[in-house]
Amino acid sequence: MPPSFALSSVSPLAYLTAHPLRFGYTASQAQGIAWMKAALQRVAAQHPVPDVDRALRFYDRLARATTIESRTSCLEDFTHRDWDRMRLFSGPSMGDGQVGEGAALPWYRPPLETRMEVFAETALALAEH
Repeated sequence: MPPSFALSSVSPLAYLTAHPLRFGYTASQAQGIAWMKAALQRVAAQHPVPDVDRALRFYDRLARATTIESRTSCLEDFTHRDWDRMRLFSGPSMGDGQVGEGAALPWYRPPLETRMEVFAETALALAEH
Protein backbone atom coordinates (compact mmCIF):
# COMPACT_ATOMS: atom_id res chain seq x y z
CA MET A 1 0.00 0.00 0.00
CA PRO A 2 1.44 3.41 -0.94
CA PRO A 3 2.31 5.77 1.90
CA SER A 4 -0.38 8.24 2.79
CA PHE A 5 0.13 11.79 1.61
CA ALA A 6 -1.22 14.59 3.71
CA LEU A 7 -2.20 17.56 1.61
CA SER A 8 -1.48 19.83 4.55
CA SER A 9 2.21 18.85 4.40
CA VAL A 10 2.68 20.62 1.05
CA SER A 11 3.79 24.20 1.42
CA PRO A 12 1.79 26.76 -0.58
CA LEU A 13 5.16 28.00 -1.88
CA ALA A 14 5.48 24.77 -3.84
CA TYR A 15 2.82 26.11 -6.20
CA LEU A 16 4.52 29.49 -6.64
CA THR A 17 8.03 28.37 -7.51
CA ALA A 18 7.36 26.99 -10.97
CA HIS A 19 9.78 28.20 -13.60
CA PRO A 20 9.07 28.14 -17.32
CA LEU A 21 11.05 25.66 -19.33
CA ARG A 22 13.29 27.23 -21.93
CA PHE A 23 12.87 25.48 -25.23
CA GLY A 24 12.34 26.05 -28.89
CA TYR A 25 12.48 29.25 -30.87
CA THR A 26 11.32 32.66 -29.77
CA ALA A 27 10.09 35.37 -32.11
CA SER A 28 8.77 38.80 -31.30
CA GLN A 29 5.05 39.35 -31.70
CA ALA A 30 5.81 41.63 -34.66
CA GLN A 31 7.86 38.87 -36.32
CA GLY A 32 5.06 36.37 -35.72
CA ILE A 33 2.46 38.66 -37.24
CA ALA A 34 4.72 39.35 -40.22
CA TRP A 35 5.05 35.56 -40.68
CA MET A 36 1.27 35.12 -40.59
CA LYS A 37 0.82 37.88 -43.16
CA ALA A 38 3.47 36.32 -45.43
CA ALA A 39 1.79 32.91 -45.14
CA LEU A 40 -1.62 34.40 -45.93
CA GLN A 41 -0.21 36.24 -48.94
CA ARG A 42 1.41 33.00 -50.10
CA VAL A 43 -1.94 31.21 -49.93
CA ALA A 44 -3.66 34.09 -51.75
CA ALA A 45 -1.07 33.92 -54.52
CA GLN A 46 -1.99 30.27 -55.13
CA HIS A 47 -5.78 30.58 -55.06
CA PRO A 48 -8.46 33.13 -54.11
CA VAL A 49 -8.87 33.90 -50.42
CA PRO A 50 -12.05 35.75 -49.44
CA ASP A 51 -11.40 39.05 -47.65
CA VAL A 52 -7.60 38.70 -47.80
CA ASP A 53 -7.14 42.48 -47.62
CA ARG A 54 -9.38 42.66 -44.57
CA ALA A 55 -7.39 39.89 -42.89
CA LEU A 56 -4.11 41.68 -43.62
CA ARG A 57 -5.50 44.88 -42.11
CA PHE A 58 -6.58 42.88 -39.06
CA TYR A 59 -3.03 41.60 -38.61
CA ASP A 60 -1.74 45.18 -38.83
CA ARG A 61 -4.24 46.29 -36.18
CA LEU A 62 -3.32 43.34 -34.01
CA ALA A 63 0.37 44.26 -34.23
CA ARG A 64 -0.39 47.78 -33.00
CA ALA A 65 -2.78 46.80 -30.20
CA THR A 66 -1.00 43.86 -28.58
CA THR A 67 0.77 43.74 -25.25
CA ILE A 68 2.35 40.40 -26.06
CA GLU A 69 6.09 40.80 -26.56
CA SER A 70 7.08 37.41 -27.96
CA ARG A 71 5.97 33.87 -28.58
CA THR A 72 7.83 30.59 -28.37
CA SER A 73 7.37 27.55 -30.57
CA CYS A 74 9.05 24.17 -30.80
CA LEU A 75 9.26 24.81 -34.55
CA GLU A 76 11.82 26.94 -36.29
CA ASP A 77 9.24 27.42 -39.07
CA PHE A 78 7.87 30.61 -37.53
CA THR A 79 11.29 32.31 -37.45
CA HIS A 80 11.91 32.43 -41.20
CA ARG A 81 10.14 32.46 -44.56
CA ASP A 82 12.25 29.94 -46.43
CA TRP A 83 9.30 27.71 -47.27
CA ASP A 84 11.52 24.88 -48.52
CA ARG A 85 13.06 24.61 -45.02
CA MET A 86 9.71 24.41 -43.21
CA ARG A 87 9.05 21.31 -41.15
CA LEU A 88 5.27 21.60 -41.12
CA PHE A 89 4.44 24.27 -43.67
CA SER A 90 5.99 22.76 -46.75
CA GLY A 91 5.06 20.04 -49.14
CA PRO A 92 6.76 18.06 -51.86
CA SER A 93 9.21 20.78 -52.86
CA MET A 94 9.54 22.23 -56.30
CA GLY A 95 12.63 24.15 -55.15
CA ASP A 96 10.87 27.50 -54.85
CA GLY A 97 8.78 26.90 -51.75
CA GLN A 98 5.78 25.80 -53.79
CA VAL A 99 4.10 22.46 -53.29
CA GLY A 100 4.45 19.94 -56.07
CA GLU A 101 1.69 17.98 -57.74
CA GLY A 102 0.08 15.13 -55.87
CA ALA A 103 0.24 16.64 -52.40
CA ALA A 104 -2.49 15.14 -50.20
CA LEU A 105 -3.06 18.43 -48.36
CA PRO A 106 -2.06 21.99 -49.16
CA TRP A 107 1.17 23.23 -47.50
CA TYR A 108 -0.78 25.37 -45.05
CA ARG A 109 -2.72 22.37 -43.71
CA PRO A 110 -0.10 19.90 -42.48
CA PRO A 111 -1.45 16.40 -41.78
CA LEU A 112 -2.57 15.63 -38.24
CA GLU A 113 -0.06 12.79 -38.08
CA THR A 114 2.82 15.19 -38.77
CA ARG A 115 1.58 17.70 -36.20
CA MET A 116 1.19 14.95 -33.59
CA GLU A 117 4.72 13.72 -34.35
CA VAL A 118 6.09 17.19 -33.59
CA PHE A 119 4.00 17.33 -30.41
CA ALA A 120 5.21 13.90 -29.22
CA GLU A 121 8.87 14.74 -29.90
CA THR A 122 8.58 18.07 -28.10
CA ALA A 123 6.68 16.65 -25.13
CA LEU A 124 9.25 13.86 -24.70
CA ALA A 125 12.18 16.30 -24.94
CA LEU A 126 10.58 18.61 -22.36
CA ALA A 127 9.80 15.70 -20.03
CA GLU A 128 13.44 14.59 -20.19
CA HIS A 129 14.61 18.16 -19.54
